[in-house]
Amino acid sequence: MAVGLEPRNGSSQETWLRHNAQEITFPKSWSEVPSNKMLIMWVDNPGYMTFTEIIRGESEFDYFTRVLPVETRSYKCFISDKNITIDNADDDLSILKTKTIN
Repeated sequence: MAVGLEPRNGSSQETWLRHNAQEITFPKSWSEVPSNKMLIMWVDNPGYMTFTEIIRGESEFDYFTRVLPVETRSYKCFISDKNITIDNADDDLSILKTKTIN
């Protein structure tokens, strides 16, 4: 099940990413991601909305490795400290949003 960002107090995902993450080139392998960091993908669905997905492990990383070469929508990859996303979110769990796969 995919997990995305839902920032507190109504700020946008883009604002949260600007303040808490750094845009990077999508890594060539999962081993390039430091254990204290987390990848976040941002994708633009033109005319509809943007969405994010937190890449939580190698299988989700492998999925993006397969789909990004043929992706036609605009996307960006970000890296953020893990302690402000999932592992130590504590009272800031509102930044997480479970998305269903249709």
